[in-house]
Amino acid sequence: STIIFESLGPIQALLRWSIAWLLPSKVLLLKAPGFVFSSPWLLYFIRDHFGPIPNVPTRISEMMLGRMSPRELVVILPVHFIGSVISAFILRVILSPFTFFLSDSIDVHPIVYSDRNPWLVDLTAEILVTAAFTVSILVLPELFKLNSIPRVFIPFAMYPLFSYSVDIQGMGSIFSPSAFYALQCVTRYEEVSFRQKSHLFGPVLGGVLGGYVMSVFFPDPPKEDVRN
Repeated sequence: STIIFESLGPIQALLRWSIAWLLPSKVLLLKAPGFVFSSPWLLYFIRDHFGPIPNVPTRISEMMLGRMSPRELVVILPVHFIGSVISAFILRVILSPFTFFLSDSIDVHPIVYSDRNPWLVDLTAEILVTAAFTVSILVLPELFKLNSIPRVFIPFAMYPLFSYSVDIQGMGSIFSPSAFYALQCVTRYEEVSFRQKSHLFGPVLGGVLGGYVMSVFFPDPPKEDVRN
């Protein structure tokens, strides 16, 4: 059942790319790609209807909290990456007739970050902002519920994270290493370059840090208390 749920990644990614067309291109391409590819609206919708939040850094944080085992995570991670690649390929096939007759502006493009910062600087920025992202994704629903604030406003509360610069040109994190890899692989037919891998591995390490922060400051209640 875990594999079936995680394979919903292709559907999730297609929804994200569809919604991307409704947003200003500046939000998608220049400033806040995570607002589309890791949209809280979609992540919460899928969680409400199918189970856990299908986002790699968040799933890593949940593993750190003990909500899933490392063995389950090892199974889930490849499914996320394979599902995202399949999604990008399907979407490109669907869009190819429109691209031929209209413009390549509606084609599937990779997220490309500037290489002008030192690699470690961008990696650190990705780790810190992704840790804040996973903590926010997991904590804000309960916090908003406690204060009787509609959950629909959570993405706006998180927008500073989406717009936080993780490269010298001011682009925000995508918060989804699987989508970042898939866009690069499908559109350029090549692996992610070393200079860009800070944006591939940074969110993964950010998920670990976010899970540690959650386990210290927002731990789950002991299982005995949950049963009682």
